[in-house]
Amino acid sequence: MEANATHALSAVRETLSSIASGLRFLYFWVYVSQPPLCEQGSASFLRLHGGSWLHWGLTGTVLRWSTLVASVSIFVLQTLWRLVHSLRRFGPVYDVESAFEITASGIYIIKLILNASIVEEPYRRQTLWQYSTAFFALFINSGIGLGNLLQCKLFLQKYTTLSHC
Repeated sequence: MEANATHALSAVRETLSSIASGLRFLYFWVYVSQPPLCEQGSASFLRLHGGSWLHWGLTGTVLRWSTLVASVSIFVLQTLWRLVHSLRRFGPVYDVESAFEITASGIYIIKLILNASIVEEPYRRQTLWQYSTAFFALFINSGIGLGNLLQCKLFLQKYTTLSHC
């Protein structure tokens, strides 16, 4: 009875952790699309603001929707490797999820830099300062993904027969 309760609590914890990670990336997806504070309230809602993906044409549109898909995929893949017992080992699901974390974080960092670059000259430093905590959090996200990939590679080298070839 106690083992079942422990297993259920563990599954809930892993599910909530996956949801939190997915929501973090969805938050950044919305955040990078917002106008910088120096532009908010200065014009009508129809104006193309500094945070709009439309500034970057087809590339911006493709990146906008691909980062949304990556953000949702991070949640799904994390849920899979956390809850499906056969996927708990390091493997392709873990690697792909980590690569999505690194890629999405990198795209979001670049998008914030581009947002700041198209702001009027006197407000650029203020905009970069406004984005500083987001930069810090996105670098941590990238580091987590990179650490996961390196840990997986080191684990596979240490504990598989491939490392003895």
